[in-house]
This record gives sequence, C-alpha cells and structure tokens, in this order.
Amino acid sequence: MKSFKESLSQPAPDPQLSIVLKSLWYDAKGDWANLVSYFIEKV
Repeated sequence: MKSFKESLSQPAPDPQLSIVLKSLWYDAKGDWANLVSYFIEKV
C-alpha cells in the first residue's frame, strides 16, 4: 500500500499494476478522463 501511495506522485501508473489498481490510481489522482478511457479500453 505504501508503494501505491508513493506512486501517486508519478505522472503515470506503474505498468505492472492490475487493471483494478490502475483504475484506483487514476481515481486517487482525480483523473476521471484517463480512468474512463483506460477502463473502456481494457474491458
């Protein structure tokens, strides 16, 4: 969890994160546009 929180200071999520964690990453950043487009692309 600590490394996830630390990753929020990065411009993009870690490519190794699961779909769920990447979605949570975008949500935590308040980046709804990328959250929706990422989710649509993966589902």
